[in-house]
Amino acid sequence: MNVTTRDRGIAALAKSNVTDFTWGIRAANTQPTAGFNAGIGGIAYLNSFSSDQDTPIFTFNEGARDGGVTNSHEVGHALGLQHHGLIGQSYHPGAGTRQAGQSAFCPILAP
Repeated sequence: MNVTTRDRGIAALAKSNVTDFTWGIRAANTQPTAGFNAGIGGIAYLNSFSSDQDTPIFTFNEGARDGGVTNSHEVGHALGLQHHGLIGQSYHPGAGTRQAGQSAFCPILAP
């Protein structure tokens, strides 16, 4: 894994064939705009990480800490992970408060 802010171009992101061992995905960190549901933290297409097209993930959280959590969550979706519900719910609400050094999480589950 190589995390960078250097733009290597669209061709470097696409997985062109089975022998292509260098590809990736862009993460666009921004504020939500019209067209996205209010209150969401991000968007990613399931299994889009090894796409042959430019299919970025989007995160809408303010601040480095929330942005980091949301980026890892959305990259998980791009890698094929789905939400893990909690007893009758399709989406686990997470746990923790992110205050006083506590960690918080929102789980995703391998398909």
